[in-house]
Amino acid sequence: MTIEELDAKMSAELAAVQARITAEGETTRRHFDIVAEQFKDQTKVLADGIGRNTERLDDHEKRISTIESRRS
Repeated sequence: MTIEELDAKMSAELAAVQARITAEGETTRRHFDIVAEQFKDQTKVLADGIGRNTERLDDHEKRISTIESRRS
């Protein structure tokens, strides 16, 4: 095998490895985009639940304050 043939073979192998790395990078990016979107959706559900609980606690606080002010 000549040096030119070896160089061509190594160049082809390197190109194949680079193509696999690029393809795997794209697959990984899509996966993490999906994971990030799911995390965002779940975080929104959690934040909405916390907001509703905060409103309920504020309502209870107002009711308790009203009852306590009547006793004074």
